[in-house]
Amino acid sequence: MRTHLLWLLCALLILSLVTCTSKSTDPTIPDDGMYPDAVGSRFVFVNTQDSDSTRPPDTSVIEITAKWTDSTGALIVHFEYPDILGKGGYTARIYGDTVDIKQDNNPTDQPNFRILFPLEVGRQWTVPGPDLVVSVDSCDQVETPAGTFRKAYLLHYEINAIGGSMVIELWIAPGVGMVREDHWTSMVVYPPAEETHSVTELVTYSIPNDD
Repeated sequence: MRTHLLWLLCALLILSLVTCTSKSTDPTIPDDGMYPDAVGSRFVFVNTQDSDSTRPPDTSVIEITAKWTDSTGALIVHFEYPDILGKGGYTARIYGDTVDIKQDNNPTDQPNFRILFPLEVGRQWTVPGPDLVVSVDSCDQVETPAGTFRKAYLLHYEINAIGGSMVIELWIAPGVGMVREDHWTSMVVYPPAEETHSVTELVTYSIPNDD
């Protein structure tokens, strides 16, 4: 669960081009630094779980450590976070109107997550690897410990498997990326069924100039 959350946070940190009035006639993501791809960018999140009031908040720190252009001209951004094994990592491959997110330890050619631009309410797409259907449900104001973001997109998707399911709702703010995640999990392997709800929010962030 924690691994899934961390790569998802990394995936969404690069989402900053979007506005609630994105131009559908020009969906190509520009390479002018409008998204937070600057090396040294740092994002701090806190996670709390409703079903366990005794559990202390869990803090995650994610940093952009490198970026380069590959042989196809796509921009590659690398994220790192500390974990119990040392350093975990993910890359975001940005090309055309697509951002593909892949774990460093993913041995396949398929991404772990995908985002398509422009983000528009009502738009849907499928992530080919895990076969997820992602939908953009709304655009609204969101309050977090890091501040109030007046315009943010709500992305929704579900993961269903034998013995349980997950529903994830993500708030994405232009210029920052993910600012809040609501995560519902239902486990039915052993009765009675167990349902949990956790919230991850952006606490602070820094994006250096990358001129």
